[in-house]
Amino acid sequence: MTTVSAQPDSLSAALWRIYRRPERPVAWTDGGNLPWNDPEFSQRMLREHLDQSHSAASRIDSERAAQIDWLWRKFALEPGAQVLDFTCGPGLYALELARRGCHVLGIDFSPASIAYGRSQVAAAALTANCQFIEADVRQVELPAQQFDAALFLYGQMAVFQREEAVALLAKIAESLKPGGRIVIELLNPDHIDKGHSTWWFTDDAGLWGDAPFINLGERFWDADAALSMERFYTTTGYRQTR
Repeated sequence: MTTVSAQPDSLSAALWRIYRRPERPVAWTDGGNLPWNDPEFSQRMLREHLDQSHSAASRIDSERAAQIDWLWRKFALEPGAQVLDFTCGPGLYALELARRGCHVLGIDFSPASIAYGRSQVAAAALTANCQFIEADVRQVELPAQQFDAALFLYGQMAVFQREEAVALLAKIAESLKPGGRIVIELLNPDHIDKGHSTWWFTDDAGLWGDAPFINLGERFWDADAALSMERFYTTTGYRQTR
């Protein structure tokens, strides 16, 4: 994602930068992902996680409750169970499992999400049952054979390179007790857009900014790598003078 400051004296330069962009992006360049750990971006993402009008960031409450009930039965969880919530976001699953008596460790590197999760746990007086670590899951060290169950939800594995995903699964496996289980939520390949598409929209608040902005997006499909790539350009800060 590229954010372009577009004050009147630089608007032309910003548009030329977009116009001259590489015709097709190369996967995993420029960080290869959204800036999840940027403080301002993470705060805007947190709003999307908590928004009950859609399930584009986190599931709405009723959907999440049904999924947690299913996990509880499928994993035969009970009070005292040790659970790892990998890429936990704002801790919505972790908090509910802690309410049910589990001991949960949530890991995410979004500062706003982790701060929110900690505040909710403190408000519910569940700090003895639920802890959060703000860290990149690729770098964090996990205790060996500690967890009865691990969650890797919402297709998060798909945002990592294949080598990273393999290493993360090995790390989680080593952290499980003998007989422990992991639930991995995968993207359905039949539902992935495998064509080239473009879009744009304007707004004055949302994930891409809290001031008037234009967001331009492109999606590419790499058939050889079975990889979907998205590229975003956001211009912000331009105000017309009458």
